[in-house]
Amino acid sequence: MKKLLEEIKDRLQKLVRDEGTVMLREVRKNNILLHGITIKKADDPICSIIYVDPYLDDLKNRRITSDFVARQLLETLKEAPCPDIIQDLNRYNNVEYLREHVQYQLISIEGNEKFLKDLIYREVQGLAVIYRVMLGKQASYLVSQTMQKHFGFSFEELDSWAYQNGIENGYCLENMTDIIGDVELEGRVSEKAMKDMENMMILRTNSLEYGAAAVLFPEFLEEVAETIQDDLILLPSSVHEWIVFPRKQFEYDSDLDHIKEVVGEVNNTLQKQEILSYHVFYYDRTAEKFLCVR
Repeated sequence: MKKLLEEIKDRLQKLVRDEGTVMLREVRKNNILLHGITIKKADDPICSIIYVDPYLDDLKNRRITSDFVARQLLETLKEAPCPDIIQDLNRYNNVEYLREHVQYQLISIEGNEKFLKDLIYREVQGLAVIYRVMLGKQASYLVSQTMQKHFGFSFEELDSWAYQNGIENGYCLENMTDIIGDVELEGRVSEKAMKDMENMMILRTNSLEYGAAAVLFPEFLEEVAETIQDDLILLPSSVHEWIVFPRKQFEYDSDLDHIKEVVGEVNNTLQKQEILSYHVFYYDRTAEKFLCVR
């Protein structure tokens, strides 16, 4: 593995020449170790990272060459939008920037124990609430215990900052048929499936990335339940969003067992770091509680 990565790096450096320095980076997303490459330019304190993992299997089996991978990576890096981040590193390396830009992220506790070891987090129904500071659209960092000691803020302060930022950011609730489009579905799915999809909503924060954190705001869940006029069944689609149904759509408890299987099938199509949970969740609007039920 190391030899292949070094070979890609050397090939890419020859293509870049003196325009920048090619560097290998290992990035742990949730509990998954990914291998990335960046091109660091002298006047840019932060640069985009492109992951090489999708190419490694073909490269090992000689279906492609390291030169081909290097050229593909270079094209991707050229097309990547410049990170909309602060060029002065001192501007975001302080508690004031953290307070204004920290937001919630939800991940599963199960399987992420090692990843969570140095992070600040709290537990909600088997999920870990972690704290991510956004540096524009292309970069971010997670708040660690080490960082907390360095800056001297309390957990309560950090959580209140993330909560307030989330309230200001708001949430998005969309009907599945509006997202996919009636025209695309016409003639391709049954009438029952169409009816089910009419009741299917997508819930996320307005941040798009890590939008599944929307369920951490009681105000959001209360408004959604009021809109639907029912309790909510929530399926974790990914770390970015939830699929929401009215409770009345599932007459029997066995129906919940079935949709738990559906959650597993959806998760099998995702990359591991995108999976939020294999469980089914419920919002009781009378008790105002968010619960894991299956």
